[in-house]
Amino acid sequence: MACSIVVRQERVVVCHSLGCALWLHAAQSPPEDLRVTRVLLVSPLGDQAFTVANGNEEFRLDRIDRELLTAASTKPPHVVVSATDPYAPTDPRAWSAALGLDCDVLPAPGHITPADGYCPWPAALAWCLRGQTPVSPVTGP
Repeated sequence: MACSIVVRQERVVVCHSLGCALWLHAAQSPPEDLRVTRVLLVSPLGDQAFTVANGNEEFRLDRIDRELLTAASTKPPHVVVSATDPYAPTDPRAWSAALGLDCDVLPAPGHITPADGYCPWPAALAWCLRGQTPVSPVTGP
């Protein structure tokens, strides 16, 4: 899932799970008129989700051009992942660092969904509205 909102002349994109992979893929060649200001990647999937057997290996981290990614938005995307997300990269900080991105690892469990207790998530809203980091939970599990 991904959504784009316009906040005070900023175009902000928030992606979750597979939406993160889709953004990273799309960011390799964005139309100039769709360049964004900030991107929040929440619960990105690890490379274990992208295999030849699944037919989706083009979404693997090693297929992402770091320079093209940083050119797709005014500010580098920011990553937020749970320490116990079963779908996340094995080492989320190393995964983020490979792309040159900052990463917040939340101590709470899960895939960062409402079912995991992340609704409402005021810190994520503050990031969208003001770019406030880190994106740690104020409410949640």
